[in-house]
Amino acid sequence: MARHSRNRPRQQHIVPQMHLSCFANANNQVCVYQKGKDPRWTAVAKTATERDFHEFSVGDNKSDFQFEDFLANIENRAAQVRQKLIKRVATARDDIAIWALFVASTFLRTRKVRKNVSSRLGKEVAREFQSHENLLEIQHPFLKRGTIVPLAEVENRVGRQLDVILASHAFLHLSGFHTNVPRLAHSICQKVWHIVEAQFISNVRLPGHYGPNKRSASVFGLWF
Repeated sequence: MARHSRNRPRQQHIVPQMHLSCFANANNQVCVYQKGKDPRWTAVAKTATERDFHEFSVGDNKSDFQFEDFLANIENRAAQVRQKLIKRVATARDDIAIWALFVASTFLRTRKVRKNVSSRLGKEVAREFQSHENLLEIQHPFLKRGTIVPLAEVENRVGRQLDVILASHAFLHLSGFHTNVPRLAHSICQKVWHIVEAQFISNVRLPGHYGPNKRSASVFGLWF
């Protein structure tokens, strides 16, 4: 069933809000460092986002917020596990599985992974689409009906379809997301985990972090 797009988030997080919140101040803002610009405070809701980052529309294939819902479900469940980790409450096997899903999805949703996956998968798709066997398979039903479609025309049609697919990096990246996230999570669960709690101290002069003597204060962050 199609989801209604009204009131759905168009600015979608690349970095999960739950993770960003670990570094937020009392106003739920994080300090953003951008090359060539001064550090600035921005709201967590507006940080590390991109319009329709998890959306695509390629032919009959439409994302329709399914990946946003998928990631939101993982993040909501992982938030409960995070509270256990903070309070040092013993974690169950299900907690470990959920946290592994969160770590896997956080890694796989990045721009770098999208670039690498779309490049690799794009080459594989192009090779398969343009193979002589695939062209003949597409041509065969037409010939059975008595319709003569030259192989060159089939190749041109396939080429146009391929151009649309290759132009959508989101489609190439996300088409295997529901499979790749659990697969990576399963691999993570097989490893020995070391949970490290550390305070990160910075003496960088951050906006809004000045004491009465105008000196920068140490800034602490907790990371999981």
